[in-house]
Formats: sequence, C-alpha cells, structure tokens
Amino acid sequence: MVFYGADVSDPHSGYRVISLPALRKITITADGMHYANELNEQIQKLGFHYVEVPVHIRYTEYSLQK
Repeated sequence: MVFYGADVSDPHSGYRVISLPALRKITITADGMHYANELNEQIQKLGFHYVEVPVHIRYTEYSLQK
C-alpha cells in the first residue's frame, strides 16, 4: 500500500522510532489517526530514510471484547 509516496503496508500499526534531529524538522498538524498519514508525507517530503519492521499482533479474548 502506498501512502504519500511512502511504501508501507499499514501506516497505523507499529512503533515509530524517530531521531531527534528528524523530529525537530517534522511538523504534524493532524489530530487523531490521520497523523500517521501526515507523518509518512513528512518523511517523504524531507527525504528521510525509513525502514518498515513487521509487528505481530496477538489478539486475546480480552482484546477481542473491546
């Protein structure tokens, strides 16, 4: 799936690790879950390097009740 030029499989799942110098250059104005799309847009716009690392989600009986 491609969002804003960043080829990621799911922009709303997983951890984000951002260096402090990069973080100082990123401007996020969105609230809610849309921030993830805006973050991907900023990464591409600013030419930052990124790596997607898969996450494994474990659904439990408790989490499925929510």
